[in-house]
Amino acid sequence: MLSRYAGLAFIAACVACALSAANALAASPEFAPFGNIYPLGFRDSLETRTTLLETAESRSIECKELEAKGEVVSATEAKNIEITLRKCKSLGLVSGSCTTTGQASEVIKIKGLKAKPVFINEKRKLKEERGLDFTPGAAGPLAEFTCSGPLGSDELVVENTFGGENSVIGVIKGTEVDEQEEELTITFSQAKGVQSPTEWEEEFGMTFTRKRDFLEMEGVNSVGFGESFLDEQTGLRGTITMELDGTMAIT
Repeated sequence: MLSRYAGLAFIAACVACALSAANALAASPEFAPFGNIYPLGFRDSLETRTTLLETAESRSIECKELEAKGEVVSATEAKNIEITLRKCKSLGLVSGSCTTTGQASEVIKIKGLKAKPVFINEKRKLKEERGLDFTPGAAGPLAEFTCSGPLGSDELVVENTFGGENSVIGVIKGTEVDEQEEELTITFSQAKGVQSPTEWEEEFGMTFTRKRDFLEMEGVNSVGFGESFLDEQTGLRGTITMELDGTMAIT
């Protein structure tokens, strides 16, 4: 009888270990500042770095400088993220400077973003398979700005109105799992308006479902020879380097 109970206990222990391992594997990645001290600020100092927004119809806006700041406020969220893009110009028929209302010429300001760490696919042990999903902190577009040139002007809105979340995924590069780092590099990739990746994994019970995220752009021509357009899938190419006020791992 004793051996029977011992055998049952052993099986129960194995099941518990298996479930524990499965849960550990299934858990979403998390921010882990040294000492678990929040908030942890970060910034990306102004430097020459090209950022490109491009639609599937080959409309594009290119900015030559980037500055960013924000703070990690919990294991699952960074917020108050502000991105300033400078020397921004549209490429195409209505070529010229692109500016957010209230900013200096050729400055696009994106405020109030939040981000959460996500798994991009099932290869969770690979550092390249983790990312950050950026989305507006409140309802509304990701960015708004006007591009003006000698042939007219377009009022442009970057958001997603159909088929996915209003957000964009950046891949975390150059870090090891559980290793404390002084900075994180987030890379955004796209080709002809299609973001790569456009999906991440969301935990649902003991399984993962694919969550689709991408941006769209629409434009309203106010003056001149440009054309209005709606809901063109839009990709973002660029890099943000999160220079941290301390050290942090992505676990």
